[in-house]
Amino acid sequence: MFSIFYFNDLENFLSSPLSSHVQLHIDLMRQNIGAPNITTLGSALVSCSNLKILDLSLSINNLGAQGAQALGQSLKDCSNIQDLTISLEYNNIGAKGSFELCNALSNCLKLSNLVLKLDVNQIGAKGVINLCQALTKCANLSTLTLLLRFNQLKGEGASGLGSILPKFTSLSSLKLGLEVNEINAKGAQSLSLGLASCQNLRQLTLNLIENKIGSKGALDLCSALEKIQNLSTLNLDLSHNQIGDQGSTNIGLGLQNCIKLYNLTLSLNGNQIRKQGSLSLIDSLNNSKSLYILKLILRQKINYLLIKNKKKKKQFQFYVFQFKNLKQSKRICQITFHEYLILLQKKYSYIFNIRQNQLDQEDELLLKNRIYKLRKLIVQSIAF
Repeated sequence: MFSIFYFNDLENFLSSPLSSHVQLHIDLMRQNIGAPNITTLGSALVSCSNLKILDLSLSINNLGAQGAQALGQSLKDCSNIQDLTISLEYNNIGAKGSFELCNALSNCLKLSNLVLKLDVNQIGAKGVINLCQALTKCANLSTLTLLLRFNQLKGEGASGLGSILPKFTSLSSLKLGLEVNEINAKGAQSLSLGLASCQNLRQLTLNLIENKIGSKGALDLCSALEKIQNLSTLNLDLSHNQIGDQGSTNIGLGLQNCIKLYNLTLSLNGNQIRKQGSLSLIDSLNNSKSLYILKLILRQKINYLLIKNKKKKKQFQFYVFQFKNLKQSKRICQITFHEYLILLQKKYSYIFNIRQNQLDQEDELLLKNRIYKLRKLIVQSIAF
């Protein structure tokens, strides 16, 4: 393991022994870093000849397209970087800046893990298409995280992204943050077709909170996911998308056919899902032959957490906490180590949170009874 060197001051970093750094975390958020300072920073990074892992935060600095371009020109000469995280939220880099940055990264031939946080940058539909096209030149990418919240992508941007995804032939892990981008059902359909072609994907996180995909978009999306034959871990957040009962049913039917899906987190908060949609979804997921871990969230936050506490050498105790936040928690029950082993031996361990949807008390009782009757199920909690 390499030592991680952390800097939150540019001058301190510049005066450090640059050639000795292998793993760096540089946090210059909210420091009014302009394009000239970016050039200085970039020159120093190039001097880090042994640098392999870099986490660089430049959020909220109003860099603009010029600053993003200058950063890219420097990073392209960091030939040994394998793992790169760049945070550029709230910098107004636009379509031009995002393209120049990503186009430069294609010169980092050893890059295998890339995290780009580009939320709130006025990138637009054409911008996301161009930046993704540039990233396809990173031939060794196996893990990609691309966060593009609040960038006005709309259906056109999602469609363009979908057309480019099949070109990422080496990806095994993909995370897309596309929240609040006015993506419609047509955009979701094109995005789905692209995902279906990513046959090497094993882990997928897809956040589409507060878009407009509707029940049709949900159907297309989950029908595509079942075609990713190696998909084992899925985190899918479709909260606030006007999905309704039909969309909930469609999601269940699609996901039950994911033949290797082992771990699923599914968030459907605020989608006007009623009794029938909830029951259909649960019944479909219960028919999955591979699913082992399920977190079903029909509200925004998980309220129950199972943790392990080791205080004695030979005795473990396990507690279930109910909490509003980390500072306000209440222990509601305790289970023994033996009981925890029983949990581990069961096929399913579920957390259910069902709020902000349209279920009355009778519906809640019916749904709760249905959940408890699921085969090989340990219910950690049900929150209405």
